[in-house]
Amino acid sequence: MGNYLPQNISPNLLQDFLGGMLDNGYALDTVKHIKYQLGQYFEYCIDEEIIDKNPVNKVRLQSRERKTKDAAEEQEYKAIPEELRDRFLQAIGTSVLFKPLCLTSMFAGLRIGEVLALKWKDFDEKNKTLSVVRTQTVEPTFDENGNITKREYVVGKTKTAGSVRVLPIPDLLVEALKEWKKLRVMQELMTKAPVSKADDFIFANNNGEMRSYHGTRTMFMRLLKKHGLEDAGIHFYKLRHTFSNTLFEAQENPKVIQTLMGHKKVETTMIYNTATTNKYLQKAVDVFDKRYAPSEQQVTVAQPSEKPSATISDENEESHGDQFLQNVARLMDEYGVSTLDELMEAMDDDHPKPRRTKDFEM
Repeated sequence: MGNYLPQNISPNLLQDFLGGMLDNGYALDTVKHIKYQLGQYFEYCIDEEIIDKNPVNKVRLQSRERKTKDAAEEQEYKAIPEELRDRFLQAIGTSVLFKPLCLTSMFAGLRIGEVLALKWKDFDEKNKTLSVVRTQTVEPTFDENGNITKREYVVGKTKTAGSVRVLPIPDLLVEALKEWKKLRVMQELMTKAPVSKADDFIFANNNGEMRSYHGTRTMFMRLLKKHGLEDAGIHFYKLRHTFSNTLFEAQENPKVIQTLMGHKKVETTMIYNTATTNKYLQKAVDVFDKRYAPSEQQVTVAQPSEKPSATISDENEESHGDQFLQNVARLMDEYGVSTLDELMEAMDDDHPKPRRTKDFEM
């Protein structure tokens, strides 16, 4: 924008700046995000009595993206390409954390902030639903020069009123969350970390705290690199768009997709239509079971070829998951059982007290 002082930036200047970005091909969502960040900066300037009014408040952006061939191609690009989806599912299937986390976004259409803010009380296993009532937001701390010195991740309200929703979810996601819950229950029994109760975060870290977006993204990128997908352009935002694209590919009603995605306006989903019932919503998400169901059920816990080490480094959380599964397998062997349900029942009867809880960290 140039070397302007805050008090010299006018609404007209911002209008030209942001409008120019749209003219140069930037996506509307990207420009809206930049507008939001500028608004936060000028609110800080008001608090510091540098300016009296926020010039962003008078800036208006177009309500819908241009219907051009380029825009259509860009919309398609936001989803994981069809030819990479099975490969991506195989990659996350190797991670005890990212399998349920990514499937929650990819099969339920949740934003990553909504996923990280989910609690176990939001998962209704019996009715096969997820309730979206909160999201993760960032509260920045600024120094005297307006530079961000700290970012704190907190639980906040959803993006829009329409984002609060109860979603029917496909069986594949239900099963993934059930398996994840079993592992979390066992972890809590062994480490006492708050990770499996109703008010605990579904994807909490090992201490029971809400995971940060930055830390989760770093681990996610390492997983993609491990499987040769680092240059595939896959990020959390694409998982949500893959949800909508899968429904469009199955010729589902765009109005249904709008409701499932939690869009405020139907224009965001590109078409007007009539309201739908929950029964129709359930019919819509059934497409995920048909599209992504594996040919054979994968074994959740495999017997390790050799005994695991007694010490686990805290530097790599992904390896913790593998170590944890090895310890689970060892316990199954010690108790003479073959399934997680049998192991949990046996442990509950005996009330074991592990000597080294750190062996079971994830």
